[in-house]
Amino acid sequence: MVDWGYISELINMREVKLNPHEPWDRDTMSYNGGLTLDVVLDLDMPEATGEWDWRDISGIATMDDIRSNPGRPWNRRSLSYNRDLTIDVVTDLVMPEATDTWRWEGISSVVPIQDVRDNPLLTWDMDGLSNNKQITINDIFTLVLPNSTHPTDLRRYDDEYFYSDDEWAVRGWNDQLITPTPYWNWSNLSTTLPSSVINANPDLPWRREYIWNDEQVLPLTRDIILADTNESYHWDDIVRAEGITMRDLLYMDLPNVRGEIDWSYVAENFPIEDVRSNYRTNYLDEVGLNPGAALDDFL
Repeated sequence: MVDWGYISELINMREVKLNPHEPWDRDTMSYNGGLTLDVVLDLDMPEATGEWDWRDISGIATMDDIRSNPGRPWNRRSLSYNRDLTIDVVTDLVMPEATDTWRWEGISSVVPIQDVRDNPLLTWDMDGLSNNKQITINDIFTLVLPNSTHPTDLRRYDDEYFYSDDEWAVRGWNDQLITPTPYWNWSNLSTTLPSSVINANPDLPWRREYIWNDEQVLPLTRDIILADTNESYHWDDIVRAEGITMRDLLYMDLPNVRGEIDWSYVAENFPIEDVRSNYRTNYLDEVGLNPGAALDDFL
C-alpha cells in the first residue's frame, strides 16, 4: 500500500505540481522542506487529504512570502526559528491572524547580526545570540544590550557565568572584568565561532570540549584521494569529497580505508540516475530526499 503521508513529506514540489491529482497529504507536506507558498495557496489538489499546518509552514516559508501574505495564520513561535527571519517581521509587520508568541531565543539565533547591532534595546536572548552563526568576537566585546534576557536558573551555568558586584559580566580566569556584555553562553560561543578566532583569544573562557576545529581540516577532494590511495581515509569523508562518483565508491582501491560507506547519504546526495541504478541505494527511503527524485521513485 502506498503511504502518501510519507511521500508528501519528502517529495519534490516539482513532482507535486506535475501530479496535482494524486492523494497528497497536506498535514505531512506542511513540513516538507521544499514546500513553497504557491503550492499552499494556488495549487488545486482535488484528491488531497488533511489540512495545512501553518505552524510547520511558518518554519520554512520565506520572509518575502510572509511580507506578501501578512493575513495568513502564521505561527510566531515557528517563525522565531525560521532561518530566513529578519527583525522587521518581528517588530513591524502586522499579522492580524498570527497565532502563538515570539520566542526571543530563536529570534536571537537566526536574525542577521546587523539586526542586533542596529536594535540594541530589544529583548535579545543571550543563549540564542551565542548560537547566532554571524556573531563575531568584536560583538562579544562591544555589544551593549541592556534589555537582554538570560537563563533564570544560573546553577546550571555556574562554570560559564560570573557575577560582578554591580553588573552581570564575563570574567577571565584571573577574575578580571573583561567585557560588560551580560550572559554570553560560552558553550554556545565555543561551537559557533571559528577555531581561528578561539585560538587567537586564548584567555577567554572557551569551553574546549565544544570547540569544532573545522577550518583547520583541509577539504577532501577526489584528486587528493587518488594522489595517495594508501592513506587511512574514512568512508564518511570519502563520500562527501568533492568530485567523488558512484563508480569511485564501487571500484576505487583503498586498502587502508576505515569505516563503511553511508549508503543513505549517497542515496540522498548523489546523482539520481546513479542512485536508481545501484541496488545498494535504489530501495532506501533517502532516495525521496534526493533533489532529482520523481514520484515514480516512491511507487
